[in-house]
Amino acid sequence: GHYGNVASPEDVAQWAGVSVGSVINFTNRVMVAILDEHDTFVNIPPHDSEDMERVRTFTESRTCPAWRNGIFAADGSSIPLFEKSQIFGESFYDRKSRYSLNCQVCIPMHAKWNTYRS
Repeated sequence: GHYGNVASPEDVAQWAGVSVGSVINFTNRVMVAILDEHDTFVNIPPHDSEDMERVRTFTESRTCPAWRNGIFAADGSSIPLFEKSQIFGESFYDRKSRYSLNCQVCIPMHAKWNTYRS
């Protein structure tokens, strides 16, 4: 009956027929494995490259144009709005036929970009 991030470890344990501790341990082990491969599969194209321009064009066409130069956007939970936004209003119309915001993180590209990289 739950979808996405509303399923608790207890719900998953009951569904899978395992203990809550096992769900937590499995989750931690999967995240360690994924994060261990981060640098192999995640890379940032150079700021002035053709690949980065394609990313900017895609971002501008699918989200609001003001985020064109951002990078590292992560979607999260939907937060319904009372009414359509005055700025980029149609960008906030979601799959549930309502205006909403997603919890969003966006790091803009700028001259001090190297301070964000480790």
